[in-house]
Amino acid sequence: MSVFRRMLTAFWAALILLLVPAVQSYAAAVPASLYVQDQAGILSSGTSEKISRMGAALDRQTTAQIAVLIVSQVPDGDIDTYANQIFRGMKLGDSAKNNGILLLISTGDKKARIEVGYGLEGALNDAKAGRILDEYLIPAFQQGKDDEGVLAVYTALVKIVMQEYGVEKLQGNADVNTSAAQQGIQITWTDILLLAVVLGAVVLDMLFFGGVMTRSVWQILIWLILSRGGGGGGFGGHGRGGSSGGGGAGRGW
Repeated sequence: MSVFRRMLTAFWAALILLLVPAVQSYAAAVPASLYVQDQAGILSSGTSEKISRMGAALDRQTTAQIAVLIVSQVPDGDIDTYANQIFRGMKLGDSAKNNGILLLISTGDKKARIEVGYGLEGALNDAKAGRILDEYLIPAFQQGKDDEGVLAVYTALVKIVMQEYGVEKLQGNADVNTSAAQQGIQITWTDILLLAVVLGAVVLDMLFFGGVMTRSVWQILIWLILSRGGGGGGFGGHGRGGSSGGGGAGRGW
């Protein structure tokens, strides 16, 4: 029996080594809300979904993160300062590449700003950011076509980042579900096999160890999730530590 217990203990140790990377990946996954947060309620569900899909695909293929935050009003009407604060709070983009972009829109102030991370200021300078707002967002908002304007700006930003990273096409062309968070849970035979192995190990642990190993493993996995899932600046999502020095452009309508 002692030999069997040693074998079972070794099995649990190996199982933990297999589960830890998966749990860490899950905990570090970017929340869908990072890519689009419409606190003013001006976007249709279809547009929000399209933006989330494009953002997730771009993130995976380039590590760049483009977020849209729509609010009713910004403090003191200073959208430039607020955009920089939100960008830093959300930590958009990669911490080493600083390749994040924030599109901040304040419907009550009738202002918008594109905030650009250090690493993308060459591809998206202030003048180009201003032109994107002038061409796509301002006319649409003036005509009451908020939905179209936001999607057009986001698409333009995505194309600029794709060009910068040499990406010709987003996976799935952004028309197909591109992340587990947005298309539901995808069950594979590997998942089923892993689940069966875990359940078998739990049963054996209950029979021979009184569930001690199971409780220990759960404590480890829960700690991993909690330790990697914090942060976010209070806006429902966070990136990987990117920063901005104030590059970008703002407009009003």
